[in-house]
Amino acid sequence: MTERYWQTLDMSVSKIVLVEGNLSGNCGTFGAEIELNFEEFEIDQFNFESVFFDKHNFSLSEKMIVKIGSAYNEMDIALEQTVTSMYPGEKSRFDVRGPTTSDQSSEDPTWITLNFVAERKDDGAQNKSICDWEPVEKLEFAKNSYEKGVELVKSRNYKGAFKMFRQTSALTVFIQDLLPEAKDLKFRSLSNLTLCQKNLNNNEVVVEGIDIILEKDENAPKNTAKLLARRGQSEIKLQNYEKALNDLNQALALEPTNKVIQSDIKLAKTQLKNHDIKLSNAMTKMFS
Repeated sequence: MTERYWQTLDMSVSKIVLVEGNLSGNCGTFGAEIELNFEEFEIDQFNFESVFFDKHNFSLSEKMIVKIGSAYNEMDIALEQTVTSMYPGEKSRFDVRGPTTSDQSSEDPTWITLNFVAERKDDGAQNKSICDWEPVEKLEFAKNSYEKGVELVKSRNYKGAFKMFRQTSALTVFIQDLLPEAKDLKFRSLSNLTLCQKNLNNNEVVVEGIDIILEKDENAPKNTAKLLARRGQSEIKLQNYEKALNDLNQALALEPTNKVIQSDIKLAKTQLKNHDIKLSNAMTKMFS
């Protein structure tokens, strides 16, 4: 019998099935807890951030519970995708190669090679489609995702935080008409998505996102100053200085003592003045 092979799209994680599981059983679904037992484990270094592997307290004699949807960095997401391809009872060899740091855009990241054999021990009975979750289950998972996103923002892992906030906003869509708390959580997650995009320098996306939030979200009015100020900051980056000043002046009218907004207004005025001078000099040279 030919061994079955599986690989993530980015080729960072591959899997060879050594023992087939129950092919009529349930593979992993979002929110499921999949139990793995290890038989072999080889690693060059163990210094990467992971929600699955605890480098300070890891023992092959202990089982690992992989909760689908908890991953937030690229390596863990790839591992999670691979685990969700396993059938109950399946035993497979995993081969992992990827950067060990959260900042995978680093010019010289540290690479890790990880190999292990794992068997899926649960029977898949706990796997439920998200459509079958009770509203309180969705809200609880959404809250946990949001809290993790806030934690990642504090550590400046904006890519990871973006993933968790996007997950939160998607979950709250299902329950916002059933649980009032979900509406506020959805708004906060959408707002923080624009914060992540701003810190990732995706300023056009920030402007578009805040446009939609201010236009459509009923929770926006009480947060208008913050959103206008954030959009103004992105407009400065996009060199749309007049639009930036319009947003920032509106934000300052709502929060007159906000020092950050005052500073951004000064920056926008300076940048606009410099832009006008450069444009004037260019026109003079063109027609002189």
